[in-house]
Amino acid sequence: MREEGHEGRPSAAAQGLVSFRRMTMTITATTAIKEGHFWAYARFYILPALGLLACAALIVGGAAMWQIALLFLAVFFLGDLVLGNDDREYHYAHPWIFYAMMYSVVPIILVAFALFCWVVRQATAPGDFLGIAALVQSLTGFDMIAAHASDGALEYLGATAALAVATVNGAIVIGHELTHRTEQPFSFFMGRLGEAFSMMTYFSIEHPYGHHATVGTDADPATAVRGESFYHFVWRSIIGQYRNCWHLEADRCRKIGAAPYGWRNRLVRSYAMEAAIVLFAFWAAGILGVVLFLINALAVHVILELANYTEHYGLVRDPVDPVQPRHSWNTNNRATYWYTVGIGRHSHHHADASVEFWNLKPFRDAPMYATGYITAFLMALVPPLWQRVMTPKLIEWDRHWANERERELARQANLHSGIPQLIDAARESVKPHTPAPAV
Repeated sequence: MREEGHEGRPSAAAQGLVSFRRMTMTITATTAIKEGHFWAYARFYILPALGLLACAALIVGGAAMWQIALLFLAVFFLGDLVLGNDDREYHYAHPWIFYAMMYSVVPIILVAFALFCWVVRQATAPGDFLGIAALVQSLTGFDMIAAHASDGALEYLGATAALAVATVNGAIVIGHELTHRTEQPFSFFMGRLGEAFSMMTYFSIEHPYGHHATVGTDADPATAVRGESFYHFVWRSIIGQYRNCWHLEADRCRKIGAAPYGWRNRLVRSYAMEAAIVLFAFWAAGILGVVLFLINALAVHVILELANYTEHYGLVRDPVDPVQPRHSWNTNNRATYWYTVGIGRHSHHHADASVEFWNLKPFRDAPMYATGYITAFLMALVPPLWQRVMTPKLIEWDRHWANERERELARQANLHSGIPQLIDAARESVKPHTPAPAV
């Protein structure tokens, strides 16, 4: 028996389920590639490798600390442009290798953070904090104290940029993956610890329990509305997610009979973790260390919000309908697949958030980005360019993917978007149909 909607047609939920099954069958029909060779696994180690390079840059000092940040951007931007797409389906013989990769990120962040504190401490208390320079010299022969003897403001900002290269891995990419493993306490803890070095442990609660339930609706601060610039969205999203995650966790505590402000509140424990890191930064490098550490955290927050902004920009969903692949912008860009550990396959991720990144399918029939992630991020920083690229895609989404209720939501969003093409599309959609004259 099929589920009926208005006027005897299949309901939107049923249509979405059929669409999801059809898409899954399409993908399953493609040639599955069983991966066992070195590069199949090594390509996902690019981010940890960059984290290690960030540690090396902090040791070497000088221009190297800025160069690693520029390398980070250049590698991924060029990869977006030249490596093309990869819409193959993979089956990995040794998925434990991916857990080794993910767990390695937190120790790398710890090393980068210690080195960052050592570098910044030179501004107020020159010396060998924690004996780090002595250890480096004993292992490599490199004189770290001499290399940083003439550091100034530019070098301290460079150290902050290098730290961000390391922490963005743990906070956004690996932290996101591990905190979706809510049934694995150790994985969840490691993900949250990685996020703590960017002051975003709230993400471990709001994202899986909030964003994934409310995406595409007015209740989700992490869904950008049509016509909204990134510069407006970033603050609305951050503030809204902090507020939402507190309500989510307080409600959970009440349901289990715990005090909302007590230690059983995971957000309270998360904030305690973040506070301990800030206190360490203050002990190690003073006020300057805290300020620069918070700049690192802000930079990672901005990168996260660029992802949130571009992944669901302008898409709408009726809260009564389940989340479907059409409610995310997908990309099968090869470089994005590598450096986001699969999260570019966002339509499958939101259709089933329990699927590990290495099992995400390409969903070639889903709404698609025009580019890879880094290119999309750069376009989002230029609102006229972003709107020029995405406005036709939104009109296409309304016509080809939206169900009946979503078309009305999209029409209202178009009318309030401030974008002439979307406003025209909304007005066109309500014009009465005029039959063609008889010949």
